[in-house]
Amino acid sequence: HINSVTKGIDGHYLVSARHASTVYKINSTDGSVIWRLGGSRSDFTLGPEVEFGFQHHARLLNQVDNNGVTTITLFDNAVYGSESGGGGDKEVQIYPYSRGKILKLDHHTRHAALESSFIPPDLLLVKSQGSLQTLPNGNVFINWGSEGAVTEFSSDGEPLYHAYLDSRPLSRGDVQNYRAFRANWTG
Repeated sequence: HINSVTKGIDGHYLVSARHASTVYKINSTDGSVIWRLGGSRSDFTLGPEVEFGFQHHARLLNQVDNNGVTTITLFDNAVYGSESGGGGDKEVQIYPYSRGKILKLDHHTRHAALESSFIPPDLLLVKSQGSLQTLPNGNVFINWGSEGAVTEFSSDGEPLYHAYLDSRPLSRGDVQNYRAFRANWTG
């Protein structure tokens, strides 16, 4: 289940595969896997709090720098299940709540480290969807997918605002949002 693809300045692709809990870098010429992050066959050792699962919206924050480091962002759902059916015995949860993450990948040491983590004010566990957008001022805007909420964080992880997209009880499953972005708009 691929849920995001983005093309790097090197012409290769960053691909998020939800059910594999893996982010791949794919060669744009021959389709081969350049590297894997996460899942059962990661090419990187994962530092503390890096593990993610059933993620969405993997993006390149910066390409490989002079030190051989790539920075990526992703929305870590940390749970697999059905928001309408509760998941039943098929639900898999790897963390108590979902998070937005900024990860540094060191290509020389093949180590992945957590740079920043953005924790939902209501400790939401998002069973599907979600996104993380970095803003020009360094803030981070997160969409909490199936929970129908959005939060803007300062660059140091402090929530600046948190809002639900509807005032009705979320248990009815009425409000979900696959992606959300903050931008200037004139209508």
